[in-house]
Amino acid sequence: MKNDDKRISEGLNGLFEMMNAKGDKGEIAQIVEKYKARAADSNDAADQDKK
Repeated sequence: MKNDDKRISEGLNGLFEMMNAKGDKGEIAQIVEKYKARAADSNDAADQDKK
């Protein structure tokens, strides 16, 4: 449950960051890359938990 809350919070933070970027393509690209890296890290952690 706590993991779900954390993921939801991170997703909402990303959404608000994009809204605040106000069309700045460079800033939006940075935000997207940051959240892609976080998603990859969390997927790696989830895979480690399964082993």
